[in-house]
Amino acid sequence: RMLQNQNEGLQQSLLKTAVRMECLGEEFISSQKILETELQRTRMELSNLMGRFNRLRDDCSSTQQTNSRLELKLHSVLQNMEGEQERLNLRISELTEQLSDAQYASTMEEIN
Repeated sequence: RMLQNQNEGLQQSLLKTAVRMECLGEEFISSQKILETELQRTRMELSNLMGRFNRLRDDCSSTQQTNSRLELKLHSVLQNMEGEQERLNLRISELTEQLSDAQYASTMEEIN
């Protein structure tokens, strides 16, 4: 009878262990599904961030190229303006000299 009681006790213990193992298995499967869902969501988020990063990088590169072109154009305009300023300064000097000559000639005529 004692062996039968031990046998029944072991069977009960085995049954409880089997039920607990089944519960743990279900928890594991549930956790795995949650983690797989989270992993998929994280992959999608990473993909979106990578796309955004690539667009920003392309925009930055395009902006740098535009800035370089504008810098060259500005430099060219500046050189043209400096050349025009020099030309105008020479013209002012010529006209000032002509005016001075004309005033001198006028003064000489009045004296004569």
